[in-house]
Amino acid sequence: MPQDRNLMYEAALETQLRTWTTSPPDPDLGHLYEGFRNHGLAFLYRSRAHAHGCCPTDPDVTKAQESLIQQYAEETIRHLMLIPSSSYYLNFQSLPLLAAGSELTESHHLLRDKVRGRLRAIYSLNRLPANLLALQLIEELWDARDSGRPAFWLSHALQKDWRLLLA
Repeated sequence: MPQDRNLMYEAALETQLRTWTTSPPDPDLGHLYEGFRNHGLAFLYRSRAHAHGCCPTDPDVTKAQESLIQQYAEETIRHLMLIPSSSYYLNFQSLPLLAAGSELTESHHLLRDKVRGRLRAIYSLNRLPANLLALQLIEELWDARDSGRPAFWLSHALQKDWRLLLA
């Protein structure tokens, strides 16, 4: 296990993310909040799974964790897709779309299409090339996942020496 992990901090963060609630001033902002909350949970669980990659735990635990990651990734995308593509809140969606979208399996082809479309819409809005790189990265991750070689998006980006500014 990596020495820089703080399991107590991870547990506290998980509790905060699971129990966090808010009363947003408008529904679109509420969807953005929920998208980020679910993204945080999916990212936390994927980071844990990645840290345990060298020494896998009980297969039942691994399966349950993968199921949670899928659940939170799907929820992230569903909330973000409820925000109109004309909204300025699109500027904040690239990172959760990349992280959650990279978890989608082949059976989620409709959600994958929505992620592709939304990343293109974000690029059309802000013209940041990093959004096109995020789309390229997510396609590579989907190809790997579909070939039975799932990869953590962050590790994959770092292997390419990419530092994406997604805002």
